[in-house]
Amino acid sequence: MKSIKLLSKLIDHFQNAQTILILTGAGISAESGIPTFRGEDGYWSIGSKNYYPEEMATNYFFRKMPDELWKWYHHRQKVYMNAIPNQGHHTITKLEKWATENGKNFLLVTQNVDNLHIRAGTKNIIEIHGNIFKYRCSDLNQEHSMKLIDYKPNNNNIIPICTLCNSILRPHVLWFDEFYSEELFKAQTAIEFAFKTDFLFVIGTTLATTIPNRIVSIVYNLNKPLVEINPNPILTKYTDFIFIDSSSVVLPKLINKLNF
Repeated sequence: MKSIKLLSKLIDHFQNAQTILILTGAGISAESGIPTFRGEDGYWSIGSKNYYPEEMATNYFFRKMPDELWKWYHHRQKVYMNAIPNQGHHTITKLEKWATENGKNFLLVTQNVDNLHIRAGTKNIIEIHGNIFKYRCSDLNQEHSMKLIDYKPNNNNIIPICTLCNSILRPHVLWFDEFYSEELFKAQTAIEFAFKTDFLFVIGTTLATTIPNRIVSIVYNLNKPLVEINPNPILTKYTDFIFIDSSSVVLPKLINKLNF
């Protein structure tokens, strides 16, 4: 009986919300078969040494071994391209459509760089850690270094080159030794939306990075309803609305209850 009452209360909260925020992490992409690169696929061998994501996904490594870093990123791009958006991705797109049609404000903030949300059709999105299929010039002395470069991958070139100044291009992602920025990743915009939101979905994230963690803290401290969907939930002390399952299972069921 308690679970039925909670679900009814959750649906009431969602339908009455005027501003809806969804936060997603690696868990939703894992459902599409994308590895976390933390297990057996979690290293890259160079000679006799294995390097791990925390070492490679850095500006330092890029400056030291750009060819090896780009081999790794080309490999990841192929993995992501072969993945298909799952029901979790598609249902978020449906939620966005419903919110828009009903005059509500909607935003998806994702930690994922795999482009699956965009491929699923979501439009109001902030990729807080960037997008692996986008490129920027690595030369900070150039005026265009903070802009995205229209680059078409060439199989003959391991290292992509900036078409404007012939410097090396870098993937448009936030590396471990870098900071969030508004200009590149809309970090402040995501924070400001959290202060205005009436309802927050937290899906498949461990909240191990700064901005996602802060978003949850803001919504919780404002006493707004938040929902966690996660096979291994971490917000058990902070909300009654927890679904211990994958988003591809939970979200379609919620939509059915919402009479979309």
